[in-house]
Amino acid sequence: MKKFSTLIMVCLMGIICLFAGCGTVDPIVNNDGNLIYNGNSVVNIDGYLYYANSFKSYKDLTNDSDYNNSVKNSYLARVNANVNLDAKTKDHSPKKVENVAPELVGQENGFMFALGDYIYYSTPNRKEGKDENGTVTHFYNYVALYRSKLNGDGKNLFYTADAEVSQIEVLKANDHYYIVMLAGTKLIKIQIGNDLGKPVTLAENVKSVAIPETYEKNNSSTSLNWNGYIFYTTDAGVYRIGLVDGSSNCVYTHKDVTLIDRQKDVLFFTEGDKTTTTYYADLTGDNSKNALINNKTELVGLSSITDINLVSVKNSTQNGGTEISDLGFTFIYNSNLYACKFGQTPVKLTINDGEGNAISGFHVVEVADGVVYLTTETGLFKVDLNGIFSEVDTTRTLVAKTLAKMTKVYVETNLTSYDGKYIYYFAGLEGLEDENGEVETVEDETYYLYRVNISGTEDYQLLGLTSSDERHS
Repeated sequence: MKKFSTLIMVCLMGIICLFAGCGTVDPIVNNDGNLIYNGNSVVNIDGYLYYANSFKSYKDLTNDSDYNNSVKNSYLARVNANVNLDAKTKDHSPKKVENVAPELVGQENGFMFALGDYIYYSTPNRKEGKDENGTVTHFYNYVALYRSKLNGDGKNLFYTADAEVSQIEVLKANDHYYIVMLAGTKLIKIQIGNDLGKPVTLAENVKSVAIPETYEKNNSSTSLNWNGYIFYTTDAGVYRIGLVDGSSNCVYTHKDVTLIDRQKDVLFFTEGDKTTTTYYADLTGDNSKNALINNKTELVGLSSITDINLVSVKNSTQNGGTEISDLGFTFIYNSNLYACKFGQTPVKLTINDGEGNAISGFHVVEVADGVVYLTTETGLFKVDLNGIFSEVDTTRTLVAKTLAKMTKVYVETNLTSYDGKYIYYFAGLEGLEDENGEVETVEDETYYLYRVNISGTEDYQLLGLTSSDERHS
């Protein structure tokens, strides 16, 4: 009778878990009601790190069996960084890495953020479709968007793209949050929060779009001011559309404009008939229909610039608060880093390491508080730009501080994250020393998640949980 009662209790508990939803990991409380976005690979919620354990290219997926095998290593992980990570050294995985969601989140189109009690993340789209020849196939380069509670419970697939997503952001307007993306040629928004809205198509036949960021990656409680408009181009010209009300109008009838970036309310774009010039327009404070034309500024001789970032500093106000001042912006052109003060000639920067060697082949990870963080295939660096925007020189040589030297850093797409204290990035495993002090060869070709303190005073740390026993504490 006792065994029968126990069996009934087990069945009842199973039914309760089935309908109520038993959490995958222990629940935590998000004490910040605002959006938290640290980048494309990590969300830091009160010291609990949610992250992609490792990277797996969607290009290697040919069927769902490949996907399921990849999930064994590239899942949505969590670790409590409020306590010692309990790793032996910088080259060992931490203890107590938890599997929050068995979905492939470590991939080229990674996107992750938290809002309230939910974690949102992108995965390759597993939905079958037909290619141009009518053959049934998978389009893993398209994305599927999920959300779940912070303990992994209530996982919900709420959007599957039917085209490749080239841009995606989360915007805040009128105290509401929206996912905004360009999927193929459709500009789409989805309102999020306690309830999820249905996808709304804002515009079609879109060629390019400039979607702002409305938050700071390292400060979720601060919302960046913006004008409420998204700008996009079609064959007819440049349009702006209100995010909330969807009202749209043409602001520039030029037919061959390509929007290449947006930083707050500063638009960057090119025109097809001016192949050696990049333009920017600072729309701050000008919300008129002709704002783009009124503020159009040329960067003559510079085309195809990339890695554009505003350089901002925080200043104390008389009432004890802080305000953000934008000094200018940085960008990469012909593999060189430039700094440009608004309305002035850009300064070409040569970056050297501490030993006088030029650093090349870099990508910009983040620009924060007047400092630019760079990554190459073999390391991470920081460069202080304070003083650059007060000089009149057109060339400068700066010395970078080395944050981490690695054998193999992933740089093909920007999957880095930044929380104000750490840079998070994917890299290959470093060789471990044996008892004789010799470094053993690493056979694992996977990129795992690491982090390094931006102070430059600490060793890098391996966060990803590997499949090798010798890597574990």
